[in-house]
Amino acid sequence: MSSLARIPNPAVDFVAHAIVQRPVEYFEDRLGGFDRALDDLDYYDGGTFRLDDGVLFALRHYDEYPANTVAVFLDGRIRDVELISRIVQRIASELEVTNSIAWQRGEEQKMDFAT
Repeated sequence: MSSLARIPNPAVDFVAHAIVQRPVEYFEDRLGGFDRALDDLDYYDGGTFRLDDGVLFALRHYDEYPANTVAVFLDGRIRDVELISRIVQRIASELEVTNSIAWQRGEEQKMDFAT
């Protein structure tokens, strides 16, 4: 995971593009903890990171999310579904969660959050 860097409070309008079925603690252990924050409406635990090529992404678990799920957010200006898919797969690979993606942009809703 050497190609990930923590970024404090970037001015980016993030959009959710994937759901990973892993607990927050999984990511906190690997990335050094999450912050407790509030967006326009809801509280979440999360952090923002940068890949070595400069792509920013955020990992967030909102209070109302099912247990053991974390969403992957990308800059809202990224709209190409194929590009989004490639970025999500790269993030998943870096975080060793490629087999834990429950949903990602471009797929039909298939989430089954059985715990």
